[in-house]
Amino acid sequence: RSVRGEPLRLRTHGRGPATVLLIGLIHGDEDEGFERFEETWAAVTAAGLGEIATILCVPTMNPDGYTSG
Repeated sequence: RSVRGEPLRLRTHGRGPATVLLIGLIHGDEDEGFERFEETWAAVTAAGLGEIATILCVPTMNPDGYTSG
């Protein structure tokens, strides 16, 4: 949970034997970075990698900063 009690969201794609962790934003004022992250997530999920890897994604590690930024 964040400092303000917001949950850290986790997305999951696939169930492959390897595990990959993608972390999006760390700072709250990275609007462009968040857009690029969403594009990257869409590409990863469309690539069909779910058979070879379990892909975990935390879109933002700072939901407090993102919502107030």
